[in-house]
Amino acid sequence: MALFVDLEHGIRQLAFRQRLVSSEGLVVATVTTPDGLETALLQGLTALPRTQSAQTPVGRVWNIRPRLRGFTGRAGLLAGLREALLAGGPAALHALHGIGGVGKTTTAIEYAHRYSEEYDIAWWVNAEDPNLIPDQLAGLARALDLVTPQAPAEVGIARLAGTLRERRGWLLVFDNAEQPGALARFLIDGPGHTIITPRNPNWQSMATPVQVEQLLRQESVELLTGRLPDLSPASADQVAEALDDLPLALDQAVGLRATPACPPPTTSRY
Repeated sequence: MALFVDLEHGIRQLAFRQRLVSSEGLVVATVTTPDGLETALLQGLTALPRTQSAQTPVGRVWNIRPRLRGFTGRAGLLAGLREALLAGGPAALHALHGIGGVGKTTTAIEYAHRYSEEYDIAWWVNAEDPNLIPDQLAGLARALDLVTPQAPAEVGIARLAGTLRERRGWLLVFDNAEQPGALARFLIDGPGHTIITPRNPNWQSMATPVQVEQLLRQESVELLTGRLPDLSPASADQVAEALDDLPLALDQAVGLRATPACPPPTTSRY
């Protein structure tokens, strides 16, 4: 032990070590070799929780919808969305837009799950009716312990915006938002990410549009044969052709085909 005591300041050194051992909130380990120090340090860093602001709880807040079983394809779209969000600066707002049934919502869900490790906060907002947005954002404020359950929604939104403007690692999804003007006041200018899923493509002034198109034919065939193993690729191709490769229509077709009460249609009916 004498080898680890400074000859000139040994008393102060020992007193400092004693304070460390008796301090609350600190983990102290005794090591005898450099290898032991490396191991103890690695274990400490691995177990260390993510840094959180004093205003938000340790842990994650998450209300994203369940992942779609059998999600297929969209690798290029998801990678492009991720790259655009990362390159978007402090306020990365991206609109997924396209015709109905093209898979905007399921793409947003898949993105949130695929990159879930990057977000401490991920919150889904049903934005079709702008009047229902305040209560949903206030729910996030309550989940973060920013306001009491009795606080008005506007107070929760204000505190939420103030908190998210100063921290990273959050994702907000506004699903089925149709009115850019009505949504504008709820968009938070901060280092997190926001995804909007409208049908209306006129969001250029507020968000970077990312076009969501029909599935590629091979993706449609993989979706159908993956969930209906008894369906041949040729029949799956016919189904995809008839349904214009729209993910929602394909998913509904799978549901009808797999329902025991409904006799499976013949290949000719596809």
